[in-house]
Amino acid sequence: AMKVLQRFKKITTLSKRKGLIDHDPFEGYRFVFKRKEIAFLTSEEIDRFTNLELTITSEVKTQELFVFALYTGLAYSDIISLRWHQIYSDKEGSQFILNQRKKTGETFIVPLLNPALEILDTKTEKEDGLIFSSITNACVNRKLKILAKKAKIFKNITFHIARHSFATTITLNNDVPLITVSKMLGHSNTRTTQIYAKVLQKKE
Repeated sequence: AMKVLQRFKKITTLSKRKGLIDHDPFEGYRFVFKRKEIAFLTSEEIDRFTNLELTITSEVKTQELFVFALYTGLAYSDIISLRWHQIYSDKEGSQFILNQRKKTGETFIVPLLNPALEILDTKTEKEDGLIFSSITNACVNRKLKILAKKAKIFKNITFHIARHSFATTITLNNDVPLITVSKMLGHSNTRTTQIYAKVLQKKE
């Protein structure tokens, strides 16, 4: 919203200069952007969450979706719409996801790490080609609160924290180059990805 208003201010300023309006409603107003602190899980927290032994179906579904996101960096909408034909293999037999982000349309490519591959091994192809069964984001976020307590994670967990954790704990913290992480996350430029690098530097 702030970005939209910032651009709109340019129009009102130009309109006043050209005499199209008598008063610029934004005159004297400065737009200040305050970024929220990015939350992510540590390696220990990821291990505790991944190793939870669950029996309730909805909790198991939530766990596998979140763990898959932790090791791929995919947003909820990209995971829930992921189809088998979007998974490829290279000449060495390594598998990766090649797709476009629902939110921005940016192309991303993500190698599949072992925890993600283990989840895929439990899946069978359905008629619609989707990998994961449908479950609402709201339901997943509710279940995540429950699972976080079981895993002794005292943070306000939402599904998007998995994407933050992939960018920080899984990749940048393991010396994956910034430009590579940016491509895996489907960012249009590395400036967005640099936010995660700065967060890690603050935590050190």
